[in-house]
Amino acid sequence: MQFHINSNNVLAQEQYGFRTNSSTKLATYNLINDILTALDNKLIVAGLLCNLTKAFDCLKHDILLGKLKHYGVNDKTGDLKKSYLNERYQREIIKCEYYKNTSFRDKVRHGVPHGSILGPLFFLFYIKDLPCIINNISKSTLFAHDTSIKFSNSIPLIMSQNL
Repeated sequence: MQFHINSNNVLAQEQYGFRTNSSTKLATYNLINDILTALDNKLIVAGLLCNLTKAFDCLKHDILLGKLKHYGVNDKTGDLKKSYLNERYQREIIKCEYYKNTSFRDKVRHGVPHGSILGPLFFLFYIKDLPCIINNISKSTLFAHDTSIKFSNSIPLIMSQNL
C-alpha cells in the first residue's frame, strides 16, 4: 500500500504527519514561511488552527472505503481493508461494587483500531481532499490530525490610510 501511495503521489503535499521524510520541522517551516511571505507582500493574514480530537474515531467506514477505492486501493488489498474495518462490534460494561450492566453489542461503523499501523494511513486518505477543496481561498498545512488554514488578502483601503 505504501508503494502505491508513493508511486502514484496519492497523498496531499500539504500533509506532513504520518509520512516518511516528513516532520514537525517541515510543517512548522511551511506554516511560518507562508505567513511571512504574505506579510512581506503587505497582506493581512488570518489563521484557523484545528486539532481534531479523537480523529481516528471519526472516520466513517463507508466514506473511507470509497476513498480507498477511488485512489486505487482495490482488488485484494481493498478487500483486506474492508474486512479489517467491517464486522467489528463493541459493547460497554459498567461495573462497580453493587451494580453491573452490559450494553447490547453494536456494530462499529466509525473509527479505526487504536494503536494500529493502518490507522494513521487511513486517516491520511480520509482527510486527503481537504487541501484541494480549500486551496482556491486559503493555504493549509496538515500535520497528522492538526490542521492550520491560512487566509491572506490585501489590506483594505480604509485600513491602509490609517497606517
